[in-house]
Amino acid sequence: MLNHAEANALFVGECYLGIVNSMRPQLSLTKNYISIDNKSDGFLYYEDLMNSASAEEVFTEIDNTDHPDFKKYDLSSLKIITYGAAPMPLEVIKKAIELMPDVRFINAFGQTETASTITALGPEDHIITGTEEEKERKLKRLSCSIGKPLPDVEMTILDEEGNQLPPGEAGEIVTRGSRVMSGYWKDPEKTAQALTKDGWLRT
Repeated sequence: MLNHAEANALFVGECYLGIVNSMRPQLSLTKNYISIDNKSDGFLYYEDLMNSASAEEVFTEIDNTDHPDFKKYDLSSLKIITYGAAPMPLEVIKKAIELMPDVRFINAFGQTETASTITALGPEDHIITGTEEEKERKLKRLSCSIGKPLPDVEMTILDEEGNQLPPGEAGEIVTRGSRVMSGYWKDPEKTAQALTKDGWLRT
């Protein structure tokens, strides 16, 4: 749903490009139109943005909470914000939590092959309270964690040879479970690259 509020960026799916283009005169306050699926005249392309700048630069550019009129808007109907797809700069999420204390934030991690989310930092992980030490620990978690696996998701970390690693070691996240794909349609070669012999999906 679109409204006539000022927006720094509007992300548009392929099937909505035409209608959004036709509505531009009524969306005169929107600054950037970003096509998610493919390149289109008059739209920035999401992939080009991500490839030409770091995630921090992209998110910080879109972040507009310094706008002098920010506090004039009524955000009381805003209940949940879910974010993902790239690392969120810590200063941006800290600021969002401070400015919108009644909003529940969720950091979701996943991909198409896993039917979207497989891990999450839930709203409770975004409540920064407690002693200074506890606050520091929670902020550190927001800056370097993608949360816990969802209840129906198995997950482990493998090294380059496919061996399971102990806690604290860096490697590749692999996952399996009912929400993970069984393979790419009619493409056994890519399926063999993505899935291990015992069913783990390489993320």
